[in-house]
Amino acid sequence: MDPTRIALAAAQDSDRRAAASLLAARGATVVAQCSDLEALAEALHGAGADLALVDVALCPGRSERERLAKRLGLAVVPLEWLLPTPPG
Repeated sequence: MDPTRIALAAAQDSDRRAAASLLAARGATVVAQCSDLEALAEALHGAGADLALVDVALCPGRSERERLAKRLGLAVVPLEWLLPTPPG
């Protein structure tokens, strides 16, 4: 079975690195890493992603994520579901 191919958009470099490491540890492949949604949409042409993990800072509302999912033709999941919440 092929690994899940994931597109990743996060405003912070540290969040992208942490998410990419966690995904690799879980057997997923990151096919696009971007810091904004326009770059993500552009990078996905031909990338063959199965879903997109998107930083809530870039796409805060559920309805916004649903619109993005329709635009990208992918399931869009909040990145925060993957990354641990920082203490404090």
